[in-house]
Amino acid sequence: MFVDDSLVTFDVVDGHAVLSLAVDVPAELDADGWSALVKQTLIVADGPGDAGYLVKRLDTNGTDRAPDGWDAAVERRNALTLVFGARRDGPSRELPLVTP
Repeated sequence: MFVDDSLVTFDVVDGHAVLSLAVDVPAELDADGWSALVKQTLIVADGPGDAGYLVKRLDTNGTDRAPDGWDAAVERRNALTLVFGARRDGPSRELPLVTP
């Protein structure tokens, strides 16, 4: 599912790269098989079955929406934290990175 920019927040919290999506929590949240592909222009959060989210990194001016240090945090942990809902403390899942 493509996620509208207005529903996406990038943060670095305690050294962790956090991607928050103000969307409903998927039924597959606790299932195995989640992963993330992080590129300069987009992020794919892929879940089991049909669960998955496509997020643009660049705004309409071509500026990266991820804050300074976000990519370094992803690389350090080889993962990102995906948070669901409008609150920072919403249900979350750590997504290991995959490489194409």
